[in-house]
Amino acid sequence: MNFRARRISIRARLALFYAAILGAALLVYGSGVYIVLQDQLERSFDAQLLANVEHAAGAFAQDVDGSGRIDPAFNPLVSGGSIWDLAISPDASHTVA
Repeated sequence: MNFRARRISIRARLALFYAAILGAALLVYGSGVYIVLQDQLERSFDAQLLANVEHAAGAFAQDVDGSGRIDPAFNPLVSGGSIWDLAISPDASHTVA
């Protein structure tokens, strides 16, 4: 049996060529968008995390006396308050009845 290779028409070859170029262009564009967005989101996340850490550190610094111990006047849990005092408002000005 003699199998002769079937030739692909010029129309089919051009269509495959253009499809390959379009696929490569979409791959390059998608990769670029992914890299840029990943970098922007990572920077935004890092900045927000740093802001949260600074806020928490500032709040903690207000509750600590000069020797580094928690001042009972600022902490409702240490001064005999309940966990709900802290959960409702950090300064325990609003308590749950």
